[in-house]
Amino acid sequence: LRRSILEAQVLQYLAPGRVTDAQVREFYRKMSRGEDARVRVVRLEYRTANESPEERDVAFQRAQAASKRLRTGADPSSIDDDSEAGPSEFEVGRGDIQPVLEDRIFAAKAGQIVGPVSTGRGYVVLKVLEQMDADVLPFEEAKDRIRQQLEFEAQMKAREELMEKLRSRAHLDIRI
Repeated sequence: LRRSILEAQVLQYLAPGRVTDAQVREFYRKMSRGEDARVRVVRLEYRTANESPEERDVAFQRAQAASKRLRTGADPSSIDDDSEAGPSEFEVGRGDIQPVLEDRIFAAKAGQIVGPVSTGRGYVVLKVLEQMDADVLPFEEAKDRIRQQLEFEAQMKAREELMEKLRSRAHLDIRI
């Protein structure tokens, strides 16, 4: 028993299986892609002409004002004069959009406002109209299990690589 514990500790030290949060999230996205979980949203975009701080501040203020108006019960079509392209309604599935937006949209309930969220080209404000759930566990509930599975797989792979490396360096002289 002592030898087994010692071997396990040495292998864990020499071949650690590290897993990042990004790997866990990507695994979840791959596993949940194709599931029928969908969200119907209205999007308002506030883009910047260039990347100057002043332009970004103006776009953020416009997005923030639209978000406040939506939270007070304003209709998205009444806010289209402020938005670059006007409100657009569409359905989003898992894996269809940027992870930063996906997490916030799927965590929101029908009627909630998400944003303003920075997209790299400006800001976006979203109003969740309807949640069409699937039988997939939410990310927060599944991430610990996924992390354990990925760490186990990474440790096994690292162990195999370590053993192969040690075998290649070993010199055995067998005499009969």
